[in-house]
Amino acid sequence: MALGSAFLLLSFTQEGQSEGIRMSREMGEMKDASSPYAGAAYPISHQGGGVEDGVDGVDNGPSPDPTLVVLEEVTYAGSGCGHGAVKGVLSKDARSFTPIPDDTDVKIVAKSGPGASISDSRKNCHYSVVMTHPAGWSYALASAEFDGSVDLDDGATGIQDAYYYFQGDGKNCAILPISMDGPKTEKFQTGNRTFEEPLYWSPCNNERYLQINVAARVKGRGVRGVLSIEKQKYFLKWRKCADVETA
Repeated sequence: MALGSAFLLLSFTQEGQSEGIRMSREMGEMKDASSPYAGAAYPISHQGGGVEDGVDGVDNGPSPDPTLVVLEEVTYAGSGCGHGAVKGVLSKDARSFTPIPDDTDVKIVAKSGPGASISDSRKNCHYSVVMTHPAGWSYALASAEFDGSVDLDDGATGIQDAYYYFQGDGKNCAILPISMDGPKTEKFQTGNRTFEEPLYWSPCNNERYLQINVAARVKGRGVRGVLSIEKQKYFLKWRKCADVETA
């Protein structure tokens, strides 16, 4: 079967960084109780999702032959992660990927309080993932998991934002904000959190970039707080282009 290419790109330009900060600000305000995606993350003892033998365990419907899906390379850059390139980890069933392997020390750390600047309180990271897959398929990011730690004094709030959209369609943006309120000191796993509906799909027979931004923020006037995002995992949902064309 012929292979098509899908590229997940987050370009680290001045314009892109400014846009990431702007959207992170907007999404940070969505931590209100009215948002179905707001709320505290789970402590480490309440793990959600999981991987067994490289299979993500989440059934997101049909998918292409996983042996023909290859995660080629991941590059990253941002105010919260420096820059570099690694080999990401794709699950054996091609339904999820981890952009940064466990043995790579890349963390997004935001902090507030005495001695912390405004830029310290808001950090972000962009990932560029090159992935090949069989032609005739389209994909979306359905959900994500995040592991990390918080150390928040009373009055501090840690906010973790993630969003993605496809190149040329920036108005259609799927977002995933998660918030944690102090006082709290713990390691956490968010569990499998879904992006807002509707899902946004890669165009069929037309290579486009999928842009993803992950940001950590700590809010609280003069209140000490630290939020660290240490691991990320994204779950893919696939569909056949032929099914879309005949729908």
